Amino acid sequence: MMDIIRRLCFFIFFFLGTALYAFYKTQPDSLNPTLDTDAVARLLDFEADTPLAIRDNAMMELFYSSGLRLSELAALRWDQVDPASGLVRVTGKGNKDRIVPVGSRALDALARWHRSRGSLAAAGETALFVSRRGTRLSARAVEDRLHRRLAALVDRRTDQFALQALEERLHARIVPAVAFPTHAGLHPE
Repeated sequence: MMDIIRRLCFFIFFFLGTALYAFYKTQPDSLNPTLDTDAVARLLDFEADTPLAIRDNAMMELFYSSGLRLSELAALRWDQVDPASGLVRVTGKGNKDRIVPVGSRALDALARWHRSRGSLAAAGETALFVSRRGTRLSARAVEDRLHRRLAALVDRRTDQFALQALEERLHARIVPAVAFPTHAGLHPE
């Protein structure tokens, strides 16, 4: 009887171990890719001469500088930004508030956006980033703006693989709580 129980336990653990091994073997072996410094510099370095371009520049600078989640960026209101202290109050996962530092370039971009926002925003709109219609940008619209900016970085006819690589790197969070030294206001030069 003891021999049968021992053999049964062996088979159970053998099959359980094999199933666990197969499960963990299918999991990714490394962390999600992130944008390198050169790609971020190209992403952020563009001429912002229209209200929409100024808005996109401010969105990207704030996104990069603070490491916000896409949904947090889209949900920001003007009253959550404190330019004097360089901080943003964000409501994140689980409806929990947190205070996030913002770099100086992002603050400058937000100041430029604040000056030109009036030409787009509807009366009484409190959203930080608004669309052409004057209403809050959705998270999907913010993501679309980031993808369009990435597509503008490369010539699609000659460098489709570079575009795909940049998009894959962007998707991690969409940029994973970016592991760059931006909380001190540092940017790639």
